[in-house]
Amino acid sequence: MYDIAKNEDGPLWRTMKKTVGEKKADEAESPALLERIASVETYLAYLLRSASLPARIGFLEHNIIRLEKEYPPWAALHFNEPRRNCTKAGNR
Repeated sequence: MYDIAKNEDGPLWRTMKKTVGEKKADEAESPALLERIASVETYLAYLLRSASLPARIGFLEHNIIRLEKEYPPWAALHFNEPRRNCTKAGNR
């Protein structure tokens, strides 16, 4: 009569925090990505070292979108926006 969801991983597996060992393993897998995120944070003068990598990326994306909305001329000049009609030096 009723469909029962089978939760094979346990009821709280998505809400459980990682242990220190698991965090270190995740960071060791992508040192180049961590370096790139750190460079963007330095360029934008943000310091988010204690947050997780997905949280840091989400924060940076949110702030880039905010800059694009609040300062469109500046964003058009400084950001490489997809689907934007841009003339290159050789295509005049």
